[in-house]
Amino acid sequence: MSGNVAQNAQHFSQTASLGPELEDLARLVEEFTKHLDELNLDMRQTQRAKAQIATLEAQLTDEPDPAIVRQAGHTLRNITEGAIGSLVAAAAQPTVWQWVQHTMARLF
Repeated sequence: MSGNVAQNAQHFSQTASLGPELEDLARLVEEFTKHLDELNLDMRQTQRAKAQIATLEAQLTDEPDPAIVRQAGHTLRNITEGAIGSLVAAAAQPTVWQWVQHTMARLF
């Protein structure tokens, strides 16, 4: 995501990177949606994770708000990082979960 930022000058703009790349965010939503059940979260945590995934998915329909994306990503990471770490250690779907864990650490 990027936007123009004025810095105390007329007719001046600068492009600034404001958050995760849309392709990575879209893939993250897709992978979580397909593989969420593999995390074996309890019902409450699964519902919380699905709510954050839905928030991220909604942000992809228009110009994403970096603050909303960041907050949903942080919450999703907090909910799932222990379970993802266990899956990576056990090598269950290692490529999917290693990518997810790496991407979440980089983006959020």
